[in-house]
Amino acid sequence: MATIVTKFTKKGVGMSQTIELGALGRIESTDVASRVKASRVQSASESVVEFGHALELLPGKETARIRIRFTGSGSEYFRIWIHSLLLTVCTLGIYLPWARVRRLNYFYSHTRVGGHVLGFHGESKQMLSGWLVVSAFLAAYFALSAWSMWAAVIAVAAFSAIWPLLWWSSMRFRLANTSWRGMRFHFSGSRQGAWLAVGVPTALLLIPLVLAQAVYLDGVSFNSSNPNATDVATAILAFFKVAGSVVAIWLLALPYFMHRIKVYQLGNYRLGGLTMGVLPTPTQAYAIMFKAIGLVFAIAFVAFLIGAGTAKGREALILLIGVACLLVVIIWPRAYIVASLQNLYWSGSSSRLVRPQSYLSAFELAGLFLKNLVLGVFTLGLYWPFAAIETWRLRVESMHWKSRAEVEALIDAIAQGETEPASHRAD
Repeated sequence: MATIVTKFTKKGVGMSQTIELGALGRIESTDVASRVKASRVQSASESVVEFGHALELLPGKETARIRIRFTGSGSEYFRIWIHSLLLTVCTLGIYLPWARVRRLNYFYSHTRVGGHVLGFHGESKQMLSGWLVVSAFLAAYFALSAWSMWAAVIAVAAFSAIWPLLWWSSMRFRLANTSWRGMRFHFSGSRQGAWLAVGVPTALLLIPLVLAQAVYLDGVSFNSSNPNATDVATAILAFFKVAGSVVAIWLLALPYFMHRIKVYQLGNYRLGGLTMGVLPTPTQAYAIMFKAIGLVFAIAFVAFLIGAGTAKGREALILLIGVACLLVVIIWPRAYIVASLQNLYWSGSSSRLVRPQSYLSAFELAGLFLKNLVLGVFTLGLYWPFAAIETWRLRVESMHWKSRAEVEALIDAIAQGETEPASHRAD
């Protein structure tokens, strides 16, 4: 635990003393007569040893805020997006890594954290290899599926083993090429941790589905003139029963999988000597999921009651149910889950002196999703870059960082020091 050093001058005596607060909060002093109450210690000027430096704390429970602002515009990004889209289509997807780098460059260069922009220094060629590996596995899966479903099972199993390594490499590449105030981020997660966080959920979903496909549908002819049409229908029905059961069980475990991914990511982000401890639990993630499901059923039930009581006939009922399903299934649950997870995991992470805070409103996000959906439909998808800009702006500007120390001194210490993850939070 950090050692807190407090200096004060005793009135009327002119004597300077130093009081150290140990791990148990005990006040120790060689001069028994000079002991003071803890309230006087708290009001004094305090400093902590962090990142190998003595940093002076702000008085009391005061904190300095590091705000985030986004200055990008939809019209600027539209030109980048349409150019990247056309080149991606013309090159049959090969331009995709270059498109992603251009996107990251634009969004990072217009995101200001504490008045300083983020930087992205990655090169497209470094991202191309991962894209080629994924493309090769997809091509192999479809080719093998046409030949034998059992061969496709082998391809999916191999992909489930390699995909976590690709994801881990992508995280390391992206963080290592992201900078702020001249400091590079980095990702310290292990390959084993990536496999547990991403590989296990991927394998538990894909391998059973492909196995069921091989068991029930391998060798089945879907020709309409097939004399064994009844057997084909039975095989298809059996496959969908097994596949539905697998997906349902996997979805029940999804909050736990998401929790493991978030803890693995946030717990391994590094900036100089700054590390974060992640405190949320899987129970909190499950609570968010069950609340979202409950809201879906509640709003759908209300919509049904309104429709059933409408005197204008079946058309009005169908319209109301259709609109309610659109709002419930597409917009509100997604907005609630995205906002709640961002607030939970970012506000639940902290170090000794620094703590991120997120106050993303699910109602604002749902309104933005509705606007994006409507304008996207009317513009035949051309509104997508504007939607991406506004969504990014709302999400990042709902966040800020709290620091218990003066910001400039803290940044200098982070750039020079190294520390282990802390187990307690900044106030």
